[in-house]
Amino acid sequence: MDEILKSDSIEDIMNQLEAKYGKEWYNAVHIEIHQEGKEYIAKVTPLNIKKSLVPGPDLKQLAQALSKRPSESEQQFHTELEEKIRELALPKIQVTVSEDEMKAYVTIFPGLEKELPDPEEIEAELRRSGVVFGFCEDEIRRIVKERILYTPVLVAEGKQPTEPVDARIEYNFPKAASYCPTDITTCSKGDVLAVKVPCKDGEHGFTVTGREIPSEKGKDLEISKFVGENVEVVDGDKIVSKIDGQPYVDEMGRVHVKNVLVVDQRFFTERRTLNFPGTIIVKSNLEGICELTAGKDIFIGGLVSGCVKLTAEGNITVSGGVFGKYRSILKARGNVSAKFLNEVLVISEGDVIVADYIMNSEIVAKRTVIVSGKGQIVGGSISAGELIDVKVIGNVAGTVTHVNVGIDHDYETRRAEINYHLKEILDELNQINVLSEKLREFYQIIKDEEEKQRIKSSLIGLNEKKKHLVAKIEELRRELKGLKLISIEARLKRNPKLVIRETCYPGVVIKIVEEQFAVPYELGPRALNLKALLQLKGEEK
Repeated sequence: MDEILKSDSIEDIMNQLEAKYGKEWYNAVHIEIHQEGKEYIAKVTPLNIKKSLVPGPDLKQLAQALSKRPSESEQQFHTELEEKIRELALPKIQVTVSEDEMKAYVTIFPGLEKELPDPEEIEAELRRSGVVFGFCEDEIRRIVKERILYTPVLVAEGKQPTEPVDARIEYNFPKAASYCPTDITTCSKGDVLAVKVPCKDGEHGFTVTGREIPSEKGKDLEISKFVGENVEVVDGDKIVSKIDGQPYVDEMGRVHVKNVLVVDQRFFTERRTLNFPGTIIVKSNLEGICELTAGKDIFIGGLVSGCVKLTAEGNITVSGGVFGKYRSILKARGNVSAKFLNEVLVISEGDVIVADYIMNSEIVAKRTVIVSGKGQIVGGSISAGELIDVKVIGNVAGTVTHVNVGIDHDYETRRAEINYHLKEILDELNQINVLSEKLREFYQIIKDEEEKQRIKSSLIGLNEKKKHLVAKIEELRRELKGLKLISIEARLKRNPKLVIRETCYPGVVIKIVEEQFAVPYELGPRALNLKALLQLKGEEK
């Protein structure tokens, strides 16, 4: 196809031809130029088209014509022509290298006797022209296979240097941490929280002429700049936790571990359980069904109510008191402190300290139970290994209240836990029975067979669950019967004592070690150990 080039100068047309067809454009195209006013118009026709329009010379006729030229000038002409014919007989390979030396092109001009070169000849010509890197061998073969003439083809490409990779810190936990998170990430002492990924230099590049293009070096970083609280650098490239707690990353990218987790009631709208190796602080009331387990302390900034289970390796403090509804349990290896305790099970390996009153609760303390303020215990069972110190026990209505000092803490703890679990299982059995009865009633009135089959399947599942719960009840009962008390002598060594600072009403049952006394009348202030209790019982007789 003809191409029309227009410009106000012939030089510009020549530049266009060189840009498209190379410096030897005249071997690739035929050009006709005419002028219209101040504008030059060039009609460009590729020579492969011209070749079909203009017949090539007959070599035999040329040879015969030359043989008839006897003169010296004719002989010289004959020699030059033969050289020209030999030159035109073979294809010409034109190599063009880009200014940045990153690309090399080949343009093939056909020969009169051999139209195309071999791929090897093309590669050899490239090497003679200084191209030694990045050969596109498929493209070289394609030139020959598809007979690509007069058209520049990209046959070699250089390689740019690769980008360097800077050193970075790779965190082994989610970086996002908020003041009141919904997903808690915890760690243990010795956990690898982050590692330094070393930098990597870029690889050198090369031009098609083999000239090396230098690359840049990766930037290193100082890992110590990413070390925050409660972490340390190990082996020069690892950030390791020094404590159990919650890891987080600050705005500077530094790794910290905090051993205190602060949440509020909103946290428990999305989840029911929380297990944290450090201290848990709940800034609000704690209501509904939830379970908290802490490797250290638990602090509740408000009331606790509903079915709440708190377990701490340290202390438990409830600033607003507990409404347990016979479903809550507080268990601590340390002390348990609360403003009041109502209908709750508390197990402490230390002291139970209450600021106001205890009502209808079961308390098991390894050391002491102290009730100040109003200082009243009404209903339930209060047990301690060494001391119960209270102002008032019972009430004028004669509510049955058990106080027990000189206990075997392990025995009483396990007994209380078993009873608590038995109550839970019985509640679940009752729910299963109620649900099963409703399903049976529904089964009698529906007619859809598929729905009936689904109800049958549900009833079978509930019955299996019921069997499992009954088996668990029997297992717990057997364990309860098998519990053994430590000797009386071991318990007496603690010198167990009950201190009544104001009044003890009838209906109260006092037990010191194995001696028990049901109070028949109102008692005034006194301190009772085993000897004093035996005297009191003797007076009663």
